[in-house]
Amino acid sequence: MELTGKCKEEPKDTYVYKHIDNNGVVFYVGQGAKRRPYDKYGRSEAWKNVAKNGYTIEIVDVLSKNKAFALEKKIQLEIGIENLVNQNIGSSFIHTKESKEKISKAKTGAKRVMMGKRKPPTAQALINMSNAQKGRRHSEITKAKMVNSAKKRWQEARAAAIEKANEIRNKQLNTKTSIIK
Repeated sequence: MELTGKCKEEPKDTYVYKHIDNNGVVFYVGQGAKRRPYDKYGRSEAWKNVAKNGYTIEIVDVLSKNKAFALEKKIQLEIGIENLVNQNIGSSFIHTKESKEKISKAKTGAKRVMMGKRKPPTAQALINMSNAQKGRRHSEITKAKMVNSAKKRWQEARAAAIEKANEIRNKQLNTKTSIIK
């Protein structure tokens, strides 16, 4: 089935936000979807230095992505990039068709098969890991947790086995009664 037509409006799912320090001064203007205004990861050292003393978040607007980029840039220029910890004006970077093709080509092919995957440990690495754990003692709390976990697994397995046995028994009883009738 082929869908035709265009959506009349772009989805409004991108926040434009300000981070404001405890003195009421805006130190960062950004845009992002979902939880980005509230996230602390992926921030610059300059941002972290200001934010460590506390800050508040002001959501300016929720817009489509393109409109959010434009509003973010406008606010940054109004405040002045020199007064912000933003590393550049606006956060949008749009790749050209040629650059997208180049990136795509670089990410495909046999040479990148292991990208993002861990290689299995070597035999020597396994021996080293095993030796590192020898003689290790668990605390009493850890031992109690291990016992409780094992009991729980055993109880769940037992309950599943009893349930399966009951199902089989009921099937057999139903079969016998249908034969008798």
